[in-house]
Parts: sequence; structure tokens; C-alpha cells
Amino acid sequence: MNRHHPERTEFTSLKTVNWKAKWKESRVGGVVGAALATVLGICFLVFRVGDGLTRLSFDLPFALRPDIKPEGVVIIYMDEESHTALKQPFFAAWDRAIHARLLEQLKACSVKAVAFDVLFDATTTNDARFIRAVKDHGRVVVGARFTPIRVERRIDVWRLLLPFDDLQRVAAWGVAEGAEPDEVVRWHYRVARHSTNLVSMAWKTAELTAAGPMPDPLTPRWLNYYGPPESIPWVSYVRVLSSDVPLATLSNKVVFVGALIRTGFSGGRGTDYFRTPYSRWTGTRSPGVELNATAYLNLVRGDWLTRLSPPREFLLFIGVGVLFGFGLALFRPVAVGVISVVGVLAVFAVGCVLAGRHQLWFPWAIASAVQIPCAAVCAILLRAQKLHKEKRTLEQMLAAIGGPASAPAAGPSPAAAAAALTPSVLVQQHVRELFHTPSPGGLGSGAATVVGVTAAPVVPDCVLLRRIGLGAYGEVWLGTNVLGAYRAIKIVYRHNFHEARPYEREFEGIKHFDPISRNHPGLVHLLHIGRNDANAYFYYLMELADDASGAQPFDPEKYEPKTLGKELHRRGRLPVDECIQLGLALTDSLNYLHERGLIHRDIKPSNIIFVEGRPKLADIGLVTQIGEGRTFVGTEGFYPPEGPGSPAGDVYSLGKVLYEALTGFNRQHFPDLPMQIDAPADGKRFNLFNKIILRACESNVRKRYATAREMHEDLQALARRRTGWRNFFKKRP
Repeated sequence: MNRHHPERTEFTSLKTVNWKAKWKESRVGGVVGAALATVLGICFLVFRVGDGLTRLSFDLPFALRPDIKPEGVVIIYMDEESHTALKQPFFAAWDRAIHARLLEQLKACSVKAVAFDVLFDATTTNDARFIRAVKDHGRVVVGARFTPIRVERRIDVWRLLLPFDDLQRVAAWGVAEGAEPDEVVRWHYRVARHSTNLVSMAWKTAELTAAGPMPDPLTPRWLNYYGPPESIPWVSYVRVLSSDVPLATLSNKVVFVGALIRTGFSGGRGTDYFRTPYSRWTGTRSPGVELNATAYLNLVRGDWLTRLSPPREFLLFIGVGVLFGFGLALFRPVAVGVISVVGVLAVFAVGCVLAGRHQLWFPWAIASAVQIPCAAVCAILLRAQKLHKEKRTLEQMLAAIGGPASAPAAGPSPAAAAAALTPSVLVQQHVRELFHTPSPGGLGSGAATVVGVTAAPVVPDCVLLRRIGLGAYGEVWLGTNVLGAYRAIKIVYRHNFHEARPYEREFEGIKHFDPISRNHPGLVHLLHIGRNDANAYFYYLMELADDASGAQPFDPEKYEPKTLGKELHRRGRLPVDECIQLGLALTDSLNYLHERGLIHRDIKPSNIIFVEGRPKLADIGLVTQIGEGRTFVGTEGFYPPEGPGSPAGDVYSLGKVLYEALTGFNRQHFPDLPMQIDAPADGKRFNLFNKIILRACESNVRKRYATAREMHEDLQALARRRTGWRNFFKKRP
């Protein structure tokens, strides 16, 4: 967090993210996540393990959809009031003369058709009168039903119970709607291809009353509920017989007759109460006659639900698996969680909209509950694996820092220099970085792998006051020359190298850099070079960096050199305009170095010092002539993929430095960007500056700035704001 800039504004930076680079980093995890999410989704779709989620996909949209009040149908319930008033048994068939009276009454009311959800499978008393009433009415449908035949407590076969023969001759009949194993009716009765004459009671009723042609009987259709139980208008059986119902309630309507008893035999056989999608949250059940009436309304209104075809469902689940498997792998865990939740809600919303407005449904819950979480877990595990590798690297680094060394006579020991960097502190810092928390650009001055010396070295004509820095091969001291002027003195030891060549290479870099160091204000000035071959070290005196505290004059006992690394550690990140000025100064210095035939090879925040407020390239031990630096040297994360052996390689390193300055993130997080900037006016300049960084850090050398001069010119244009961003990235010859 940048404590020095509390006022912020939201800023979206997706346009400047280098997705190509992020894809290269996460492609392995993306392949694994996409494959697992796709395979799991298809397995849940095909096998019974996913039946619960498939049913949930059908049921849940009804919870959010407003109820519909359909017209054209009235249900007459054989309810408890009617049983009592008409003195009919609860657990046996009703007197058929009462049904005959009902038909006579309904004919007088000019109803369109009457459908009995009552099983008349056996003859009883007064059948003749009932048959005459059915024949006189002319549009009566009665129900048939499949009943299981159980053998040794299992269903061996389903038997179709039909109306008795005389009734079949005068009335149409159809099969009542059936439930799934969880007792919920979700589909219309499905016609077998070899027996298209076996249709549902709702279908037969629609044939008698529909104005237009009937749909294809072989097409699968799913029940479109209009609301919870009793959403369809209804009246009591006994009230119709008593003429207590207004004529308009029944006239020109289709009437369904059935039981409203939770248990027992009401005019037929078996319990006739079923669960519906609404039962999940209301606990209510619906009588079978209402489900048959709903199926009829679906047919005449043409608003039944259709399920997505199997090939399209396969393609859909493959698409979801690939999209989230690869997509989530590009983000860090916090973003993965947010995107996953948004994705789950989006899929649910699409399922509800399709079902409510387009009468189309698909098993969206499999995508929401299986595929997206699976892809999210894979993405998080990928990041956890990366964290584990970083933790091991940190432990190895700490072990090297705390390695064998004697206590020096002057200055802190390596162990003391790393005292503040315990394993827990290092791991916590990397956990913050893993979860996209802005963090310093480096680990501090004591986080390098170093081997110290046992006593202050001898530097002629100089007094060494205290050690102020440690490096991979030596150390930096604060000292004074014979005139009493403060100097930074670097000592490089032969025994810190495994072989002589790297030691000589460091010295060669100093020889190359010395002739030009004092000719440019952006290069640290070398003031004297010396060599002690007897004790196997060489040294050089440099101008002293500003004190990090800003005190003038500074206290030698508390002095710390002001470097860009320490500034980023203290401030988090720099304002955009300050980053632009920093980039201008450093590209100018780097261009001067390149034009003299030299490359730096180790540009990083800790190697950029401030002298009288001006940034300068320092730590020039790896400086060499262009074309000779073919060895992979430098600091991981700053050198380019092809190696730090060219001017374009230095440009790449500088781009990573400016990335840390602009974002406050560690270079390993490139090209991630913060979600906020310091002021609304900085938004456009932030984007333009980041585009320059992206080009400087291109993995493909041909797309990168070839020289520091090119990058400097684009920065000048941005500083003056005379050109638009499109002119920054024109192809150069």
C-alpha cells in the first residue's frame, strides 16, 4: 500500500495487460484446469451422479420467475368437503351416478371439454347412466395409468390400467402424467416411437379443443409450471353440483376433474399427490389433476419447456470447461474467487432467462457447481505450487545468507544483515505478492547471497568508516579520502568467486566503464581504482549517493545510500509523472553507455542510486563490451529471455525497473497492474506509460525497443504530450 498517496480513484487497466505473457506463464495450469473441468462436466452430464444437479437446473428458475395466471381451464376438485357432503367413501370408487350428474351440469354450462383424472378401470354400480352422460356430452377424456407390479420388493414390470371397455367406446382416454424417481413431474408423458397411439390425457384433451394443428408427438416436452399448487383456478365438486358456481366460471372452459386428498383412494387408485419444483422451498405438493391440467395448458399455449439437444449440451460444457479452465489460470487467487462467483451467478442468470423467456433449459447447475469450482481449484493449486517453489528458493537464500562466516572487525555480519529477514517474513512477503498485494521491488539491502570478510580491508589514502552494503561478490563501505571527502568504496574479493574468470570479468567491467563514467551525469562517477593482488581483492572509489533519510549534513553512523530499491520499499510506487522523469533520465544514461559500445547487464532498482536527487546507473561490475556478454549473468526477473548480452537486453531490464516503479509490484508479477491510481487525471498517462513498458519488456526481441534512444524518444513525446499513444508504437525500420 502506498501510504503517501491516500487519495485514490478506481481505475480499470485491462486494456494494458499483456495477456500473451500471462498465457505463457499459466498455459500448463490452464490445460490441466480446462481438461479436468470439461471431463467432470461431461461425466456429471452423462452419468447418474449428475442427476441431482440436472434436476436442480430445471427446478430452481421457477423460484425467481413470477407466477402466471393461465385462463381457459378450471379444475373441479373432489375435495374433503365434497366427500363429506356427497357421502362418498374416501378409500373406494365414487358412485358413478354422481359423475353423470356432474357431466349433465357441465353440459348445461357449455364447457368445451371434460377430462377426468380418475381411473375407471373396473365396472361398478350406475355405470350405464355415467356412460350415457359421457356419450351425450361428446367431449370427455378419462385417464389411464401405469402401475408397478412388484416381485420380491422390486418393480418387475409396469402394467397399464385402462378404462373399462364400455367406457372406452364412448370416451377418449390418455395416460396421466408420471413422476421421476424423486416424485417430481418434470416432463410431458413421452410417446414411444413404436406406439404413437398411446398418448397422454392432456394430449387427448388438447386434440379435442385446440384450434390449430398439434405439435409432433415424438418431440420431448418438459412441464412449464405456472406457479405453486392451486395456481390454476379451481372450484369444489359439491359446489358445482349445488349450482353455487357462477356460470361464467365454467362457460367455454376446459374442465379437469380430480382428487384433492393427500392420501388414499379418491375415485380411483393410489396416492395422487406429487412434489413439484416449488416443493424445494415451500414443502407443498400438487394434486395429479393439476399437473395434467398444466400439461394441457402447455400444449394449447405452446409454452412447454424444451431441453437443449445433447450435442449442444456437450459443446456447451466443453466451452465452459475451456473458458474457465484457461481463463482462471491467468489470475491470482483473490481474482479467481471473485471471477468464479461472478461466473456461477452469470450461468445461473442465463439459465433463468432462457427458461423464463425462451422456454429453454439446460443443466446449468453442473457448470456452476462442478466445472467452474474445478477450474478455480486448479488455478489456485497452480499458484500454491508456485508459492511452494518460491518458499524453497527463499529458504535456500536464507541458508546462504546465514552461512559460515566469522564476525568482521567492522560492520555488521551477514547474519546480522539478514536478521530482519526471517523465513516467516520472507514467506509472508511472497504470500502478499502471490495474492496481488503491492509489495516492494526487492527484498532489501541485506537479501543478497553474500560472503563477508573478517576485517576492514586496506585502501590506501582512505579511511573506511563502516560497511553500508553487501553484494554477491563483495561489499560497499562508507569512507573518506585524504581530503576528508566522503566516498563510497566497493571492494571485490577473489575468494567469493568459484573461479578466476568471473573475478577478472568484474575487473574488466570497471576498466571499460572508468573512461566514460565522468562524462555523463547519469552514470556513477568512478574516482579511483586500485588492486591488491597479494590479498586478492580490488577496489574502486565512487561518488557517494544521497542519504536515504534526506538529512543534510548526514550522520555517518546512520547513513544509508538512497537507491531506487529503497525508495520503492518505502513508498510502494511512484507517481506517473515521477516515473516518466525517471525513465527519461535512465534511458538517456543507458543510450550514452550503448553508444560507447558498452552494456550494463545488471539494471535493477538497487543498482540505481540518487546523487543530488538525480538517478544514476551504478554497480557496474557486469559492464562489458557489446557482443561479449554472452553469459547469463544479472538478476533473475530483470534479464530478458534471450540473455543479457545486447542493448535490447538492457532495455528489457530497464522496462522491468520502471514496471516496479509504476505499479509497486514485484517484477515477477509482470504484467499485472494495480486496480487504482493516485488521481483521475493520471489515468491516460498511466496507460500510455504502461504501453511503453510493455514494448520494452516484449519477449520477442523484434517487437521490443531496439535501442534506449527509441524508448527515450517515446518518453519525451509522452512528457510533452504532443503525440497520441498510437504514434508510440509505429513499426520502426
